[in-house]
Amino acid sequence: MKMRCLAGALLWWAVSPLAAAQSVTYPCAYIDKTSESLERLAQCARLEKDALRLLPAVTDKTVRDDNGLFWVGIYARDWPLQDRDYYVNSRGETLSVIHFDNGPDTFSEGLVRSRDNGKMGFFDSHFKEVVPRRYDFAWPFNAGRALVCNGCKPQREKGDEHTALVGGEWFYIDRAGNRVSDIEDGPF
Repeated sequence: MKMRCLAGALLWWAVSPLAAAQSVTYPCAYIDKTSESLERLAQCARLEKDALRLLPAVTDKTVRDDNGLFWVGIYARDWPLQDRDYYVNSRGETLSVIHFDNGPDTFSEGLVRSRDNGKMGFFDSHFKEVVPRRYDFAWPFNAGRALVCNGCKPQREKGDEHTALVGGEWFYIDRAGNRVSDIEDGPF
């Protein structure tokens, strides 16, 4: 009887949505270290316990930057991953960064922008949060400060490939996230 219960429980788990989510692999793009070109891989990453795990097929082939990081773009099209750009460190840890200007956001003054639950913040190359995710949009740091907004909304004109930001409150922050100056009107 115990064996039938155990077999039934295992069979239930194997067909449950949780088991299905654990076995899904996602395609990706990355920069190949041999050809230094953009490559695509059909099976690149797996979501395990809410963490992105890259398969060895991609980690062995990628170009790493001066910080030991490499970029991978995941094409998930479903929650919780969706399509996102990630930096990956030598320990296999990932940091989701914004997709900007046809690729992953780049580090500026040692910080990169990351978005989660609709809010943006800044992280360093060790994936340590430096400025918490609390802004609706943020530009990269320049001369020790970054332009950010709260309450701004994306707006795209019909036929235009770019999205403008309209409304909201715009101001500059320093590297500690402190407000350092206001501006009268958003730049967009």
